[in-house]
Amino acid sequence: MTLQAYPVKIEGGQIRTVDGSPLPERAYAVLVILPEPSQSLSPEEWQKPFEAFLDAVRKHAPAARLDEVSAEELVRLVHAARAS
Repeated sequence: MTLQAYPVKIEGGQIRTVDGSPLPERAYAVLVILPEPSQSLSPEEWQKPFEAFLDAVRKHAPAARLDEVSAEELVRLVHAARAS
């Protein structure tokens, strides 16, 4: 199984990628709904972490197969994600 991440938005009940690229047909997915922007942050400030994530995703090729990632590497990735 290959794990892929796409930045998406929901428009009119339809899920669309932010950059307009096509999603895989008949794929199963997990949807995480993000909170509304904080009233204390401007929409631009609220968007910055998501843009940083999108840049990171674009710079790093995904692992070819999840079963090829070692348990130690998964632990390292989780700790790195929590630290950021």
